[in-house]
Amino acid sequence: PGDEREPPELGLLRTARDPQARIQEQVTLDSDQVRVSLLTFDPGAASGRHVGLEPELGIVAEGELTLITDAGREVLRPGAARYLPALVPHDARNEGWPNWIAHVQTT
Repeated sequence: PGDEREPPELGLLRTARDPQARIQEQVTLDSDQVRVSLLTFDPGAASGRHVGLEPELGIVAEGELTLITDAGREVLRPGAARYLPALVPHDARNEGWPNWIAHVQTT
């Protein structure tokens, strides 16, 4: 795991999401075999705890992602990749200042 230190003023984002924050999805490839999307999370945006019906592979392109699963909390930085099997409960959050951008692939 990486360094999880952050400026103190960001601590509020750990307990409450910004209701104005958006998650934007741009589908770059969609076929019977794979779906690839570019996700952009505004600062304070969170997916909420959910499960995917398909496996997910995410690669952080910019910013930082906080990934929360039953295994714990992990801060991912640019270049980090994580695979989640289908039906694994998780929450993805941008708890930082800049937008968080990732490529997500499902099969």
